[in-house]
Amino acid sequence: FPVTIWAPKLRMRHFPFKIGVKEGEQWMYCMRKALEISSIPKEMQEKLLVAFNQVTEMLTGNRD
Repeated sequence: FPVTIWAPKLRMRHFPFKIGVKEGEQWMYCMRKALEISSIPKEMQEKLLVAFNQVTEMLTGNRD
């Protein structure tokens, strides 16, 4: 799916929940730990972490 479709839907789906910096950091911690125990190649892990970080920034940003 193009980002223009999934990003607004993802944001809307999470809007009812309080997702602040602390929650974003915790989610990123979980994603890093999951990748550490996975068999995903390191290069792909780095790309996924960049994408996860972008999602975290989107969900913890301005919610107005």
